[in-house]
Amino acid sequence: MPDSRTTRLPLTAAQSGMWYAQRLDPDNPIYNGGQYWEIVGQFDPDVFEQAVRCVIRETDALRTRFIEDQDGVRQIVEEDPPRVVRYLDVSREPDPRAAAEEWMRADLARPVDLATASPADLSAFALIEMRPDHFLWYFRCHHIVLDGYGSALVARRVAEVHTALVQGAPVAPGDWQSLRDLVHADEEYRSSARHAQDRAYWRARLEDRPAVRSLAGRTAPMPHRLGRVTGHLTPELTARLRDMASRAAVPWPPALTAAFAAYLQNLTGGEDIVVGLPVTARVGQAARATPGMLSNVLPVRLRMSGDTTFTELLTQVSTRMRAALKHQRHRYEDMRRDLGLVGEDEQLVGPQVNIMLFGDRPSFAGVPATPHTLNLGPVRDLSAVFQDQGDGEPLRIDFEANPALYSEDELTLHRERFLSFVERLVAAGADRPLGALDAMLPGERARSLDHDADDAPVAHPDRTLVELFEEQVVRCGDRVAVCCGEESVTYAELNGRANRLARWLVGRGVGPEDVVAVCLPRSVDLVV
Repeated sequence: MPDSRTTRLPLTAAQSGMWYAQRLDPDNPIYNGGQYWEIVGQFDPDVFEQAVRCVIRETDALRTRFIEDQDGVRQIVEEDPPRVVRYLDVSREPDPRAAAEEWMRADLARPVDLATASPADLSAFALIEMRPDHFLWYFRCHHIVLDGYGSALVARRVAEVHTALVQGAPVAPGDWQSLRDLVHADEEYRSSARHAQDRAYWRARLEDRPAVRSLAGRTAPMPHRLGRVTGHLTPELTARLRDMASRAAVPWPPALTAAFAAYLQNLTGGEDIVVGLPVTARVGQAARATPGMLSNVLPVRLRMSGDTTFTELLTQVSTRMRAALKHQRHRYEDMRRDLGLVGEDEQLVGPQVNIMLFGDRPSFAGVPATPHTLNLGPVRDLSAVFQDQGDGEPLRIDFEANPALYSEDELTLHRERFLSFVERLVAAGADRPLGALDAMLPGERARSLDHDADDAPVAHPDRTLVELFEEQVVRCGDRVAVCCGEESVTYAELNGRANRLARWLVGRGVGPEDVVAVCLPRSVDLVV
């Protein structure tokens, strides 16, 4: 039987989505995934290069190129394509790390022409010497060939082969399956009754979906780069959050998702929200044992109000995530098409929760490697990336976002708000209503609402916005309370609380100086 090394193979559904996204925006490098591992200790670059070349020979995805002709798009795995493992010495630079990161980011920022790219263009390896016992291993790969899970498989295998070579031990044969197996499994799924069931599940879940709620309050095209700020939950706070999850019999990933969902709902209002959940979409041995591109994004729909407790939210998130994961192979792109969402701004999710739990860090002959992310992949709105760094280490949280929607200052503010919100959430206990918590920082709401009448033109200058709002709640629960750009929210969605109005406004970057009018006699009470 011919194998993937001599045969043109179709793309998986995930690869097709990536192909068309890149071809529609050919100059956009956002689809390049990039990371590096920091290795401090005795390290032989020549042995490392041998290990990398061994893994490339084992890995179909790292030897793949793409062609497009009258028969459509196909991928070909080359037998032994020319490859170069770059070696850079920045040890004599005034700031070696800055020089190394500048080179890596420049490489990452180069777009790839998928129709003409060689395997060496689609993935790249480099070893950067900071000093004789301090190296950075840089790995860049277009997402059409490897997703995050696949990259983690490659990293662990390179470390495993390197360790064997250093120790003079035989290199155990790789047990990965071929790209043909991955493609075949994907084709079987898409022609199966299971695919039809998954499609029906998502249509039913999303037919009456709510409007996408963004912390930015607006949309923007896919960016060419992402902004990022990093924060950490202390080991003590992480342990207490884990304990709350354990008491509710809920695993760790749903607990992190629930904490972010509570934060999102607290700032945007409404009782029906959707959180994006990136997943591996790997079901079955072929998928789990083959580096490639299969990852997906699932819309996890949640209902909560001010009376919902964190225990109740934990249970709901765990249940909804478990149900969603049973249908994780149905593509996000297909969900949009099934619902007639064809415009670029017609999305199913806004902010996402990305939980990175791909196992232990790779170790090179006993020398541990510390991972550093440069770009996990495309993010249209905002992604809260949680990375467990091991026992006793702080929980890392990266807020990655579209810079057209979130400035660095805004991302920093969300980081500070979220960390403070989790502290208050844990301190309040799992059985306290979420409506009793405030995601804004101390004093922030007062600065937004407690202002002089001269700060904004209002219909009733002798009354505060809070007083006007609370009077209207009694009369007009289903009436639109606020319009911000193309978004609107009713009093009922704000749960009848003035502080919800403040959060909704501040979450969209609206301050008192931005208020245009308060029009109580009209159908819309606040226009910003």
